[in-house]
Amino acid sequence: MSMMSRSRRVREHPWFRRSLSMLESFRMEDGLIAFPRSFLPEKKVGYWVNGKRMALEAGRRSRKAITCESTFRYLEIASRTT
Repeated sequence: MSMMSRSRRVREHPWFRRSLSMLESFRMEDGLIAFPRSFLPEKKVGYWVNGKRMALEAGRRSRKAITCESTFRYLEIASRTT
């Protein structure tokens, strides 16, 4: 979604709107986002730009790291929709 959100046509498509709403459903009471771990895959080989690895270096599987990465990814996508 991050790469596709750069396109105005994609952002206007019903699929994108539904997907963004689904991502918003992971918002916690404090306003941060926490995706399920399956949304943030960790591959041994790959780059975070392609979604293969999280951008954080230490403790990437901790709850705090998941929340930080999820919130960053969501805000990156949502910032293009306004």
